[in-house]
Amino acid sequence: MDRAVPQLEAGLRLFQAELSGYEFLFRIVSSKVRTHDIQNNKFRKFKDKWGSGLICKTDYLEETL
Repeated sequence: MDRAVPQLEAGLRLFQAELSGYEFLFRIVSSKVRTHDIQNNKFRKFKDKWGSGLICKTDYLEETL
């Protein structure tokens, strides 16, 4: 999780100007992550900021587009 948030933020900064008319949706699929890492302050702030635009699952994520 410590690496996921900076990667998502960097991707957002990189493409935000080019994709200004689009909505950004973030997905994190993690494995072998401790509960403590999921509840750290940096990740919680990112999750609060993006709300339903961020989905975080462990091991498997399936969604219909």
